[in-house]
Amino acid sequence: MPVDFFEGQRQVNNWSVKINIFRKSTVFRRTVGACFVLAIYVAIGHAIEDYFKVTMPFKFGEATLLGGVLSLLLVIRTNSAYDRWWEGRKLWGALVNHCRNLTLKIKNMVDAPEEEKLQASEWVVSFPYCLKDHLRGGPTAETLEHLPQPLPDDVSHVPSHISSKLFCRLKTWRSEGRVDKFDYHLIDQHISALMDICGACERIRNTPPPLSHRALIPQLLIIYLVIAPLGVEPTWSSALLGLGIAYFLIGIEVVAEELEEPFGQDTDDLPLDTISRNIKRSVREIIRI
Repeated sequence: MPVDFFEGQRQVNNWSVKINIFRKSTVFRRTVGACFVLAIYVAIGHAIEDYFKVTMPFKFGEATLLGGVLSLLLVIRTNSAYDRWWEGRKLWGALVNHCRNLTLKIKNMVDAPEEEKLQASEWVVSFPYCLKDHLRGGPTAETLEHLPQPLPDDVSHVPSHISSKLFCRLKTWRSEGRVDKFDYHLIDQHISALMDICGACERIRNTPPPLSHRALIPQLLIIYLVIAPLGVEPTWSSALLGLGIAYFLIGIEVVAEELEEPFGQDTDDLPLDTISRNIKRSVREIIRI
């Protein structure tokens, strides 16, 4: 049976399936929860208005203008968050290519025993798993068990440790004359690229958007959602319309918050586990050809 290297990464084209998947996502739960709290607030607000016989002098048309400006700001915020997500995906796509090319060149350019090549390929396999864990807070016991050699106790940056092992192996092959100078540099560039990708992912992980950029729009959104509903007639049609508008405004903000951190384990985060498994399949298949 052929291996499906695109498992879990294909786009879903069926609308009903898309809606069903989205219904289970973190974004949907957070958005519906916020809308539920907003509905309770509006109901209490209108009850107080009816009890004290007061109305807010705030017209829906004025709220529409504010909502239009807020929507534009939310779109800009979502685009900047998506740029972070997409940059992360490009980096992991490059990681796939470098791991495959590195294994291909070790396989065909190095005149070394098969055992040494197999061990080097296992270090390559371990790199995406350790990078994934590194971006999520630290290596797991399951990942460390699959390393070709036990991890020293004083190592805190596992991806750099793996790259060091690969550099050390390549240098040994060069000193033993098992790889010539030209091929040495061809292999070296892929090992160097592993740490370049790691550093770029750390930049995304450790450098969130500025606080003012992340905090101002939610404040405006809360002000809008607090003021606007109380200036509308308490009818079922206006209530449904208001909840629909609130659902999409809150949803856009929540989506932006999810996309800003692309290396987690939520529904909208990058499928790092799937990408790591595909790299393992490719590398092990290449080394055994």
